[in-house]
Amino acid sequence: GVACTFTNSPSPVATVRVTKVIEDWSGANRTPSAGWTMTTTAAANTGSTVSILPSRNPAQQTGADGSATWQVLFGAAAQRGRVTVAETSQAGYRFQSLVCTVNGAAAATTVTTVGDQVRGALNVDVGPGNVVDCVYTNRPVATLTLLKNVSFGTAAPSSWQLAATAGLGTALPGPAGASGNAAATAVPVSAGV
Repeated sequence: GVACTFTNSPSPVATVRVTKVIEDWSGANRTPSAGWTMTTTAAANTGSTVSILPSRNPAQQTGADGSATWQVLFGAAAQRGRVTVAETSQAGYRFQSLVCTVNGAAAATTVTTVGDQVRGALNVDVGPGNVVDCVYTNRPVATLTLLKNVSFGTAAPSSWQLAATAGLGTALPGPAGASGNAAATAVPVSAGV
């Protein structure tokens, strides 16, 4: 007869979890949010190889708990790489912050915006057995346009300087400028303020 022996050993993997949180204009009422597109990529350090699993789908939608999860597969237990996470922006929200940890310790990130993606590159090496947790926080926004209507006299509406100021320090500043000027037209402001 034929005898087959299967031997399994732990795979050299790290876990990356990205969570999406929406908070109100003041930073309160933090709520996980489903339906956001998140992406994870990894670059191998010299002499290492890394793959993101599932490889067929490096972009995922956040689930009901606001998170998406990947495995980073290394070629061997001693290999290392750098991880970059990204969220795809959605209309009506603005990026507020990205906080990442590796095995529970704070991990500095470099945040850049490329097109409609807000990318966070971790500034620390990641290896097998590591658990990377990143939380993207966004706040809702609206837009405000200031217009001057002149109902009497010959002065042009652009003769007046208009301003809308935020009532609270954590809110976006609001538009200011002459009527019809870009600085007073469709300017993002904190929703609910």
